[in-house]
Amino acid sequence: MDFDASPVIAGTKSIEKMGKELLEEIIAVANGKVVKAEALGFNDIAISRVCNYV
Repeated sequence: MDFDASPVIAGTKSIEKMGKELLEEIIAVANGKVVKAEALGFNDIAISRVCNYV
């Protein structure tokens, strides 16, 4: 949740501009940029199941 797209709602940036910024952020993270969760020491994720018996 390091990306804030609220400027689109506020009308200060276009969807196209925010899309470009989001793509740049994704590329930066893929290249090793530390996200906020990692900076705070959270390294694990868990995906819960909707149905535990499946």
